Parts: sequence; C-alpha cells; structure tokens
Amino acid sequence: MKRMLYKGFSATSLVIALTGCAVFEPAYPDPVTKTAADGLEVVSELVAAAQLGDFSKPASYHNAAPRYAAAVARLEVVRGWALNRSEADDGLPATEAVKLMADDLGTCVTGVQDMAERHRSVGLAQSPAYTTIRLTCAIPINNILQ
Repeated sequence: MKRMLYKGFSATSLVIALTGCAVFEPAYPDPVTKTAADGLEVVSELVAAAQLGDFSKPASYHNAAPRYAAAVARLEVVRGWALNRSEADDGLPATEAVKLMADDLGTCVTGVQDMAERHRSVGLAQSPAYTTIRLTCAIPINNILQ
C-alpha cells in the first residue's frame, strides 16, 4: 500500500511539474532557437570587432553593414515570432513571458540599429561599453536557448 501511494504521488508530481513548464515557459520551435542563436552570434561578433578597434573609422561601416543587417534580420524574425505568440489571449503566464521577451528583443534590435548608425556616422571608438548591447540581446535570447 505504501509503495502504491509513493508511485501515485511520484506520477502526480511529475505530471504537475511538466504541466507547470508548459504553463509558465513557452515552447520555442527549433527554427526560432537556431535563428536566435545565430542572431546573438552576429551581435557578439560585431561587439567584439568594435571592442578591438576594428570599427574606429566610419569607412569601416561599408564592410560591416551586411553583418548589421544580418543581426537585425535574425533578431526581428525571433521578435516577430514572440509578438505573434504573445497575441494569444489565453491568460497563461507563458504568454505574458513571451510579451516581455518581445519587448526585450525590441530593445536589443534598437541597440544594434543605434550601434550601426553611430558606426556609419562617426565610427566606433574602442570601448567596452558595447558589451551592454550584447547583454541586452543575450538576456532574452538565453531565455529561449535554455
């Protein structure tokens, strides 16, 4: 009898835990996680190049422009998925989490666009300050990748 109760309790606990994951954390399709990882990788490469002084002159923007475009495009794809998912009016905490993530991704995209514009207009001085942009992007993307 005791063993039966233990098995029943264990099975019930497992079901509750798995249901909690589905309720509190949204499921991310594989293409979304891959696109998110790729976008973060490009942002990290841009930030590293800026920190190394590769972007100190505005003329260097021409070669970097496709990388900025790739980063923004990938981040916008992920943000678009999040915005689409957040339109569900199901009242689940996972939906609210995706709404917050979409807002964070919007801040990330704006940061990358601002970095690109500054690079284009005056160049980027060698500075660790660009890490803030990478972190702004890494926080919502790492939530997807976990």
